[in-house]
Amino acid sequence: MTAMLPHLTKHAPRIFLGAFFLFTSCEEEPTQTKRQETRDYPAKPDSTPANPATQSQASAPTPAPTEGIRFMAYNLANYLTMDRYIKDGGKKPRPKDPEEIAALVKIIISEKPDILGVCEIGTPEDLADLQSRLKDGGLDLPHTIHTGGADQTRHLAILSSHPIEANKSKRELSYEINGFER
Repeated sequence: MTAMLPHLTKHAPRIFLGAFFLFTSCEEEPTQTKRQETRDYPAKPDSTPANPATQSQASAPTPAPTEGIRFMAYNLANYLTMDRYIKDGGKKPRPKDPEEIAALVKIIISEKPDILGVCEIGTPEDLADLQSRLKDGGLDLPHTIHTGGADQTRHLAILSSHPIEANKSKRELSYEINGFER
């Protein structure tokens, strides 16, 4: 793994941006798809082992891998200043609720990603705010890329503990889904 680290570091932006766009979506999946994914996990055995030693071995947690790079994709759900409803009625430009920010920061920190791909981040200043909050919580991701998104307000970004050697992001991309160009 150590021999591969320079290669991975050199090509990390291309590898992880590709993985981010291929395997994640900022849209909610249909409920039926989620149920199907749940059924794909190995089923629990129907019978318990007769030998107690075998039973304790069977229920022992699987050790986590000690090497590798941990990638996490997360939809921040409008981590930006935008018109938001206020208690008195109407809308007012406001940042994301601090309690919501604290909750998502806690989740991200608990997962300890080496590289974090996010969608629905606002400005580069919003990204810096998230980066600072993560660092204050013990997760230092000092290298970032802030790029375009589906609209002019919500953007995509990568935060990484590894240096990013290049950014070949393109702001204008078109693709086809179900016969419609986007």
